[in-house]
Amino acid sequence: MTAITCGHLETVYVKGDGSPSPFFHGTGASAKTMTEHLSEIILTTERLTLKSIDDGDIIWVSELLNNFEIAKYLERVPHPYHHNDARDFISKVNAIPEDNYVFTISVESPVGVIGLHNMKDGWELGYWIGQPYWGHGFATEAAKAVTSFAFERIGINELVAGHYIDNAPSGKVLKKVGFQYTNTIESRDCLARGHQTGCHRLILTQEQWRHMQQAETTS
Repeated sequence: MTAITCGHLETVYVKGDGSPSPFFHGTGASAKTMTEHLSEIILTTERLTLKSIDDGDIIWVSELLNNFEIAKYLERVPHPYHHNDARDFISKVNAIPEDNYVFTISVESPVGVIGLHNMKDGWELGYWIGQPYWGHGFATEAAKAVTSFAFERIGINELVAGHYIDNAPSGKVLKKVGFQYTNTIESRDCLARGHQTGCHRLILTQEQWRHMQQAETTS
């Protein structure tokens, strides 16, 4: 097991215990190359542990996500949400590890999921936190960790993220991480609502992120 320090983030790689899962596209050190050598990735922050998702997470994921107040803000999450839905999701992301890095977010117990997915228009950041754990800054802390991992370890050049127009709190999280609005509102599907919903699009480049890190270091 090797620990690598990335600023405020400690990245721990563990060989032989499963595969990581991803979320958006980029250049530089490819995600595929990393998955050939690393079977599990663990990210740690001041309060959180982020670990590659696997079948052992099916029960708690389905229990937390079986909540319309969460599902209505996610594109591909149905409501109700059952164990089979969680099993299918975990199976799909782990079947293509070069295109998905999906992590469970844990304090003392799991509180949510965050991931990078390689979509047709680039690498995308997405996350959700269980409703009992809202308001503690877990989404922001986890998003900063995964963004650092994306730019420093994978070599992604640009990340895209988004939030539905009626989900302003998610926009605040993304702004804290450094994402910038593009003045683009897209119509995106929402399985839980059963119709398309307006979605803000945000972008963060590796160059912008590095400038932010430098500013924080010198301040």
